Amino acid sequence: MPTTLAEPLSSTVEESITRLAAFEPSPFPVVSVYLNTQPDQHGRTQDVVPYLHREFKAFARTFMKSSPELHSFERDVERILSYAADQIDPAAHGVAIFACWGAEKFFEAIQLTTPFGNQVSADNQPHLYGLAEVDERSIRGTPRHLRTRIRRVFTSSDLVRSSVRSRSKAGRFIG
Repeated sequence: MPTTLAEPLSSTVEESITRLAAFEPSPFPVVSVYLNTQPDQHGRTQDVVPYLHREFKAFARTFMKSSPELHSFERDVERILSYAADQIDPAAHGVAIFACWGAEKFFEAIQLTTPFGNQVSADNQPHLYGLAEVDERSIRGTPRHLRTRIRRVFTSSDLVRSSVRSRSKAGRFIG
């Protein structure tokens, strides 16, 4: 059964982080894409598709020809490019997309009012550090009793399961 989720424009990501952190490691590549879609100094939204083409071309070379992993990656690329070309809300300043065709056609896109830096990665789980960083910035002004959060984040840069620091009720960082 395909898993596809595209959320409406939002400014918080806590539920998405929780859902994506529960994603079990896959033998197929999980493609994680972060895009900055805020308008430039002339008010025009950046065209992210050429950037994605360059990044995907480089990643495709890392897979063995005719492998199931390459097939899954190529399906993910098609879906991500289609989404980036046609479905990004002009009001979104940041978009995070996660896809893994080989894991029951998994696809999730999150559009935010907060920008990301452009980044593409592929690993056995979603790369969530960018979302966790945005979530941490978005809770700074919230009441202290709502700040307590513990979440697992899988970072593809060091392939280590790590905890994102969380705030205690007193406002100090723990973890």
